[in-house]
Amino acid sequence: MGAATAAFGAGLSRTLLLTYTPALYAAGAACLVAALLALAVKHNAVPGKASAAQAAQA
Repeated sequence: MGAATAAFGAGLSRTLLLTYTPALYAAGAACLVAALLALAVKHNAVPGKASAAQAAQA
């Protein structure tokens, strides 16, 4: 779905503005947002279970 939307947007940009530049900037911005969201994900350990790092230290 995302690839189809990106392709459609790039084609629309090329048709209306005669350049792919806005589509490339939008794709770059979407990648930055995705990277920030990935960094915001927190790992919550399950109580009573050791993580891999804790198990390696034991």
